[in-house]
Amino acid sequence: MYKRQEHKDDLFFIPSIVITEFLSFPSLDKESEKNFFLNLVDTMIIINLDFEIAKYASILRRKYNLKTVDSIIPSSAILTNTTLITYNLKDFKKIKELKLLTPN
Repeated sequence: MYKRQEHKDDLFFIPSIVITEFLSFPSLDKESEKNFFLNLVDTMIIINLDFEIAKYASILRRKYNLKTVDSIIPSSAILTNTTLITYNLKDFKKIKELKLLTPN
């Protein structure tokens, strides 16, 4: 289980594709919510899609029958040796190579 206080001084990484996903949610209509998210992202290290991540994402996509975006996100975490923090257990818990935490 993820505990915010335990990780308050940790570095956080975010795949650039997550920024696209979050900002495209139809229910995200308030400018304040967008600004809050963008300010939060500004404190993180952005992982851009590169050849190695794309190649590994294709392996995970085939192996676990994932959507493209749902293969890029765990590939980014695996190849940077970081833990993925997500509520999306449905798609990600089956990926054995992935270190996974769920926020409380």
